[in-house]
Amino acid sequence: MQGLCQFVTIHGEMVLLKKYSSLNFAVAEETSDVYRSTLAAMKAIRGFQNASSTYNPLSFSSR
Repeated sequence: MQGLCQFVTIHGEMVLLKKYSSLNFAVAEETSDVYRSTLAAMKAIRGFQNASSTYNPLSFSSR
């Protein structure tokens, strides 16, 4: 089992990681980046809609 695991410090905690874990962290980090940027885009769109004089949240028409 030697060589398959390593200890790292995350937020002051010693954590035992398996070698393949770095790939999992990269995927999770990329997913959270996409999630955060999607939320930011949605907030920006809502901000533009609310600032628009023609925006009516009760309107069902789509342009």
